Amino acid sequence: MKVCQRKVAERPALASTLLLICAHAHAHAQSFDCNRASTAVEHAICNDKVLGELDSALATELKDSMSNANPEQRSYFVRDERQWLKYRNQHCALASPTAGESLPECLAAVYRDRIAHFKSLNGADTAICQKIADRYRPLASAHPGEAPLQVLAASPASGVTLAEPLTRMEDPKSALPTWANKQTPPFTVPDELVQSFMPRSIWSLEKLPDANFYWLSSIGGTAHCYDSRYFSILRQRAEMQPAPPGFEDGEGAACGVSRQFARIDDASVFLEENYDWTPRMSSSITVGTWRDGGFRGTCKVTFSFAPQFSEQTLNSWDKLESESWKACTGPKCADWHRAAFDLVAAVQKNPIEAQTLRRSLLSAAQLAEYQTAVKLATRDPPGSGWDQKPKVDPANLTEEDPFLLPYVYEGRVYLASLGHFTIGWRYFADWGVTFKALEGGKLTPQAHFAVGMTKVEVKKVSILAVH
Repeated sequence: MKVCQRKVAERPALASTLLLICAHAHAHAQSFDCNRASTAVEHAICNDKVLGELDSALATELKDSMSNANPEQRSYFVRDERQWLKYRNQHCALASPTAGESLPECLAAVYRDRIAHFKSLNGADTAICQKIADRYRPLASAHPGEAPLQVLAASPASGVTLAEPLTRMEDPKSALPTWANKQTPPFTVPDELVQSFMPRSIWSLEKLPDANFYWLSSIGGTAHCYDSRYFSILRQRAEMQPAPPGFEDGEGAACGVSRQFARIDDASVFLEENYDWTPRMSSSITVGTWRDGGFRGTCKVTFSFAPQFSEQTLNSWDKLESESWKACTGPKCADWHRAAFDLVAAVQKNPIEAQTLRRSLLSAAQLAEYQTAVKLATRDPPGSGWDQKPKVDPANLTEEDPFLLPYVYEGRVYLASLGHFTIGWRYFADWGVTFKALEGGKLTPQAHFAVGMTKVEVKKVSILAVH
């Protein structure tokens, strides 16, 4: 226990987190060593029996939640605890305008709310995620390629109403205080909130329906990452709030997603939808529900989709054409076009099975020709392991690193390569299929086809509580 005690002594602000390792390594009622207390908040906790018990009870709730969490969730708990400790210290600082509320009273209220938050996590309600799943499933097939929230919001019977932004700001450092002064009643914005904004093109201000909770956000960078601020209006002053559970911005968690305040039936909710145009046939919606003055019981619903193939693609594949050959010319094109769709469907279902089946149909001479073509197309010769993997994820196949398999047409074997369209680091769901022939010891392109792939029918739904 000496190592634990040393870590607690070095960083008492993280004592609640370290309790998960140290457990009850000391005799104090508090979750940290009061001999190391250095701030007014820490001294107040050490000098007040009720606060000491609340601090210890909160540490126990955190320990219980961590013990049931996976590694990713534990990492989130540590980040969230640091964020909450910062909020506790700022909210209950002696300089904070708490309108006659003493420091112990403020701390007790903050601790009780935090304990209630953890209790709600441990008994998270996933019913609202089940509502989303039940209402979206019958609509999915009629709306291929459309995000679930977009489909639900457009359906009057779904009970989903998305909130509209209150206003948009180019410079919230000046625009937010101006806006706040025009409200009824007006309120002030603290410097810590004003100075926290980084330069962005546009910031959006939203209010959670029927709740005293506001959200300012901007989206920046090529990865489209959120930068968010949350606050409530207390005693005519904006008080910064921690991010709702499951909606943190750090470490890429808020990149490439869509966030929205909304109502689902009579519940006010915060929604995060992860629906992208990548080859992965899945999407998810995270739902935080506002109850009793806070977000309780965040849950996540994930949909797995069956693919639909068509000639309608997300991107133009013109860049793959060159002066030396066209996409396809001649009477064989109609047959090869159909073959491209068949090959894509087979590889999407199971790449290795598709490759094994088509290789088994080759004659000895065709197999030798195919192996020669593969050797020319790849750095690794046949048999070295490139085509003997037990499993290949079709979502990871790209035009730069395609999947190869034989295609026989009128007795001649061709090399078919399949991969998804890419732009930089982005993978898109479109498939490209290229047929090449072995001629004079070289591979010559014969035809190229683009096959669009979209999410359509829901195959599977999973729902879990977010900790």
